[in-house]
Amino acid sequence: MIDANHRILLIDDDASNRITLAALLEDEGYVVDEAASGQEGQAGIQGPRCYGAVLLDWKLDDRSGAVLAVPLAAHQPQARVIVVTGERAQVPPSPSFHGVYQRTDRFEVLLDLLGGEMALVR
Repeated sequence: MIDANHRILLIDDDASNRITLAALLEDEGYVVDEAASGQEGQAGIQGPRCYGAVLLDWKLDDRSGAVLAVPLAAHQPQARVIVVTGERAQVPPSPSFHGVYQRTDRFEVLLDLLGGEMALVR
């Protein structure tokens, strides 16, 4: 059985970004469920799985990442919410978010944001 702390929901409508990030995270030992749209992401958020983290693209084709903040808080209160964006300045500060990962940041920045209880023991 997978520990929920090691399961990540990755919501990103850009396939190449999503696939690359999922592969890097899986190489680090995380289990990644992917959602290719805001609608798929909302279904994942409200589904039966518990996530240790949700990586949320700020600008989805079908809705803003901000729209998913309410269902995230209601259905996945234990999850660390990390906004993924092309430009950090576009994301307003919010207590709902545990951090912002800009796509040009080094991957280690994301691993640090996932830190704490998400960190895997090697």
